[in-house]
Amino acid sequence: MVGLTAIILTVIRSWIVDTRDERRILAAVQRQAESERARYIALQASLVNEETRLKKDIAAERAALTARLKNEREAMQAEFDAALGEASADAVKIAMSWVHGGKLAPPQHQRGNLIHFPHQHPEPESQPQAQRERSREHGVVGP
Repeated sequence: MVGLTAIILTVIRSWIVDTRDERRILAAVQRQAESERARYIALQASLVNEETRLKKDIAAERAALTARLKNEREAMQAEFDAALGEASADAVKIAMSWVHGGKLAPPQHQRGNLIHFPHQHPEPESQPQAQRERSREHGVVGP
């Protein structure tokens, strides 16, 4: 009986202590985790490379646009200066033709009629005080 119990306990112990299947599963999971880690690192490196490339492309395009804008501004400024010069020359030509043709003469002094408003200038002292007071009453038309 003791021998049979010892054999049964040995078999049960081997079933409990046998971890070969669990070790195989653990090794497979560790290999999969390592491959996922390597894949993640590779994807992260490619993302960094793509970001660097995009930044370089954007900087190059920005520099090209800046140079193009500078050239266009210079061309527009030259065109504006030329048009301004032509307009100025035409204006001077027209003004000189008017001066020589007599259309443009210096202004002559003309005497105009000046209208004085009563509230803008002080009243003369020749009016008596009563007449001035009366003109300020309601319903009375003043001078």
